Amino acid sequence: MCNKVGVCEWALPLNGPFSIALAAKAGFEGIQIGDLGGAGMGFPMNNKYIQEGYLQAAADYHVEIQALHPYGLQREGTMLCPLSTSQGQEGMLSVSKCIDACVDMKIPKLMLSSFFATLVRNDWDFDIFAQHLKYACELGREKGIQIVYESVLTVDRILKMIDVVGEDLKICYDTLNPIRWGTGNPRDEIRKLGKERIDHFHVKDAPFDLKGYSLIGQGRADFMGIVDAIHEIGYEGWFVSENYYSLLSVANRDDFISLAAKDVQMIKMIWSNHSAG
Repeated sequence: MCNKVGVCEWALPLNGPFSIALAAKAGFEGIQIGDLGGAGMGFPMNNKYIQEGYLQAAADYHVEIQALHPYGLQREGTMLCPLSTSQGQEGMLSVSKCIDACVDMKIPKLMLSSFFATLVRNDWDFDIFAQHLKYACELGREKGIQIVYESVLTVDRILKMIDVVGEDLKICYDTLNPIRWGTGNPRDEIRKLGKERIDHFHVKDAPFDLKGYSLIGQGRADFMGIVDAIHEIGYEGWFVSENYYSLLSVANRDDFISLAAKDVQMIKMIWSNHSAG
């Protein structure tokens, strides 16, 4: 069996419904879409015309919308503001709008992450972000939407976040983050988290100096070794590429679609070879 292979919308040269056509052209089976700017752009993902555009493209190209990830929200910083403040309430509004968009579009998962302006740097940040995640999980449970969390926290801090927020919270595990941030060994962390806590994987690769991106299997991420751990825990689900194909296209002087197609083939080949073994 080969797990499904998807792509992050923001890893492609453009966002919007046409990104689904590009994903299909490269051979991806699914796509994780962003929020097209979120609150700063007037919540475009809650616009019926835009929703219909995505859904029609998904139907036309037979690509599954795997999750919604509010790419703009993590740049606002509002999820590091206490819920009682006006900024914190803005963050809660953004989360509720995203959940409503998931309901309208029948997208099963909302992925929240702590990067950029919402990077968790200390215990204060951790506690505030946990409150926002708890709010998201409560609303998600009410409306049938799974909340998924990605971070660069150590695995022990991730486990503590789940303990604080609740078992409803699932993890997007990025196979390069611990290497790039120097926080741990992906194979050990995957085994420690286990399949019950991991909702899906982000996969990407990078040169050995960790500057920029590489095609899967050509850099430092050791995807083949990581797949050993993934097999061990019995995971079956999505591998979602977060390789930035526009940057790879410039660096490799090659077409971004053909580069993305190589990643699809490599991910499937590595998984199939391990399954056969």
